[in-house]
Amino acid sequence: VMLLAAAQVIARKDGGWVPTSVRFRDPAHLRGYVRRLAETGEQLVTGGAAPDGAFDVRLSNGFRVVGVLPPDVLDQPPLAVFVRGQPAPTP
Repeated sequence: VMLLAAAQVIARKDGGWVPTSVRFRDPAHLRGYVRRLAETGEQLVTGGAAPDGAFDVRLSNGFRVVGVLPPDVLDQPPLAVFVRGQPAPTP
């Protein structure tokens, strides 16, 4: 699943990306949701902190979420990608 904007949520199905019926009220609602994901998930970044505004976390349901929260001043939506399964091994 990819969260691209408040009205743009897509999912991988049968080898391709398809739109979903999921919608957020507005960009602030989407930003708040992505911020909560970043704050509540188990951080997976090792060997130093993630860059400001970026996160890589594992949720309690087993999904991994990688995302970016651009600064508010840029007026850009956050981006989050959900991946099912275990994180890739670290070298």
